Formats: sequence, structure tokens, C-alpha cells
Amino acid sequence: MELLYDIDEDGVWLARTLRCIREAYSEGEDSYADNLDPCLNPETCSTSMLKAVCWFLGQHIDNHEVPYNEFVKRMGSLGPEDIRRKAVSHKAANGGALWVNTYRGLVEIWNFHRTDAKKIKWKTIGSIAKLGSKGVTPVSWGDDKLGNR
Repeated sequence: MELLYDIDEDGVWLARTLRCIREAYSEGEDSYADNLDPCLNPETCSTSMLKAVCWFLGQHIDNHEVPYNEFVKRMGSLGPEDIRRKAVSHKAANGGALWVNTYRGLVEIWNFHRTDAKKIKWKTIGSIAKLGSKGVTPVSWGDDKLGNR
């Protein structure tokens, strides 16, 4: 979490990533109370999942290859355990860090049932720490203006 927070030194990337996961796995606004959000749990917010979602946002959403709402819906259609299984399978076949393979699993989920022209390719060169905040919009979580300072 610290790594994601430190990308822009303001927590915008961390907030974007957590919001994406929350929107994918929540049952709606009424599914959480007293600031305890059951969809933000150790399964959905593992280190690998956080880094993978952050990287996907930076590589495909911010480059307008993938519509955000459609990605959230597609990711939410599979449970975090399904995504983890895809990551483990990719890791066995390709090696590398589990978070990179979790990202590959997210790309696979996006590409499922798409024509070749609409599929996206893995973008695994670069560093999460260098995503930066250029062009990144701070997010709002209702009354909490996280990132809007």
C-alpha cells in the first residue's frame, strides 16, 4: 500500500486502485457501514491485486484502451480467487512476480470473448513507482475528498 501511496506522494493512485476494487466487488452503496467496507478485504486487496489493478489502470485505462466502467464490471464478474488462480497459472508458465501475473490475469479477463482486433496486449515493461501523477484525477469517496487537497 505504501508503494502505491508514494507513487504521487499524495495517495491518488492508492485511492484510485482501492476505489476500482471497491466498485468491482461491492454490492452497492448500502453494502458497507461505519467506514468498514467488506469488499476491501485481504483477498481483494492482496499486494498482488493492488499492484496489478494499479498497473492495469495506468497502462490501459489512462491510455483509453479500455473503458473504466466496463473493466470494473468485468473484473467484478470474477471473484478474487479466480483471478489469483489465473495469476498462479501464468506464473507457472511465464515466471516473474505474482503481481505481474495477476495483471496478466486481468488482461486475460478483459480479452475473454473479444475479437482479436479488440484484445489488448500485456504491457509489462516499466515500473509502478514511475507511473507518476501526470493527468491522474483525484477521486472522491462521498464525504471523504481523498486526494482533493
